Amino acid sequence: GAPGSLIAADLLRMATLDFSAGRTAEAARLVDEVLAADPSHTRALPARAELQAATGRLDEALATARRVLTC
Repeated sequence: GAPGSLIAADLLRMATLDFSAGRTAEAARLVDEVLAADPSHTRALPARAELQAATGRLDEALATARRVLTC
């Protein structure tokens, strides 16, 4: 519903700020929190793929990107 969507949007905004500041672990934790509530969240999945790629987890990033394309 709307409240969950607002919370997810806030978490993803915070994750973006953390990622930009080099706090990838905190950004990943926030993205994972969104995905725990909605495993197919259309903004969180690409964010997870970007974080995975940025931290050298390229195989995982590719798998997540494939999930993005099938959602």
